[in-house]
Amino acid sequence: MTALPRPASSGVSRGIVGPLTAGLAAAALTELLILRTFTRTAVHIPALEALAGPYEVISEVGRFAYFVTVVLLLAALPVLALTLARGDARLRAGSVAIAVFLGGAAIARLNGSELLSAAAILGATALLAGVAASGLRRRAALPWTVFGAATIAAGANILLQQPGMPGRGDADAVRGFLTAAEYLGLAFAMMTPLFAGGLPGTKLQAVAIVAGAMAFAGMLAAPTVRILLLWNQGFSGSLPAAVYGVAAAGITAALLALWVRGRRAECIGLLLVAAGGMGLQSTYQSALVVAGLALVASVRPSPGVD
Repeated sequence: MTALPRPASSGVSRGIVGPLTAGLAAAALTELLILRTFTRTAVHIPALEALAGPYEVISEVGRFAYFVTVVLLLAALPVLALTLARGDARLRAGSVAIAVFLGGAAIARLNGSELLSAAAILGATALLAGVAASGLRRRAALPWTVFGAATIAAGANILLQQPGMPGRGDADAVRGFLTAAEYLGLAFAMMTPLFAGGLPGTKLQAVAIVAGAMAFAGMLAAPTVRILLLWNQGFSGSLPAAVYGVAAAGITAALLALWVRGRRAECIGLLLVAAGGMGLQSTYQSALVVAGLALVASVRPSPGVD
């Protein structure tokens, strides 16, 4: 078995990986929308005290979604590692990357070396991006290659801030890596339709345009949106609002195209990566990205997908 087989018309694998990762994506999206977005912006709601009851209920749902996401991650990552381990040398490298990531996460949990933990987590993430790209054809691989480069840039920024690293505290270097990660991460989002095999139909393109317009308007209207972008996705929000609007439209179009074309596993993988973002200093968000990359890597491309 070299990969999770997926004929051109099939969706997520019928084995345990499919339901597990679908549930993970649903829980992670709920957590993102409620815990990482709504509860951080609710302070701006007028007369919030009068809505204390509903707010607490919604917040509790978000906290529960986070708990479910963590539990599903703890189940999904070993299952994905075992799935990749049954494949060829490329996929086995992805399995090793997941094991390294879990080791780095354990070190962080046990309050071990921050440098070793960060290096393990970021190295594993970059390796999995390479594994995902190497299993795809031509243009479809390009977005994941760019994402791998973005991960390296974001990781270099984090590593430079760890105790014991040469050049620690070099503001110019940190700023340079942050800028590179921002450009590369946004380029990845804009290029994801290449991975999806092109744009979806006209109606779904309109949905993607609306999503991009909402992101553009939010960036212009509310400074809080830029702060949320930093917390949730790892982007500083320092570029023109239109750039983020195009990126949001691009990744929305890719998700819709993958879904309607029956490429459900890859759609879920991309959604997990988007939910994790570039905030790789968070073990939780990094785990979402690792799970998404592993799922993308595990799927055999259909004939004609380039």
